[in-house]
Amino acid sequence: DGEFKWDEELQGIILSGFFYGYAAGQLLGGQLAERFGGKIVYGLGTFIAAALTVVSPQCAWISDKLLFAVRLLEGLAEGLAKSVDDRPLRLSSPTFTYNLSPKDNLIYYMK
Repeated sequence: DGEFKWDEELQGIILSGFFYGYAAGQLLGGQLAERFGGKIVYGLGTFIAAALTVVSPQCAWISDKLLFAVRLLEGLAEGLAKSVDDRPLRLSSPTFTYNLSPKDNLIYYMK
């Protein structure tokens, strides 16, 4: 129906490239942020993802394999940026501890 003569299987493969890269980027992003700093990793990840998004249509016209590679790298770059984006929330979340001694229980005082 569209401009490209891709069957459903090929469309699924091309679309899955982003998610494979995104998963790998999540794993690498935190480690790179620890090593080089969150601002650099977030900035580069966002910039690279944006640049690859701009060239994606041209890659689709050239080759479906090239588009898959670009989508994979795009997902990797966005995964890097997203993993750094979640890091401040994780580090600033309060931790709760509970004291389970009998005197801290309301039922203890009701006896």
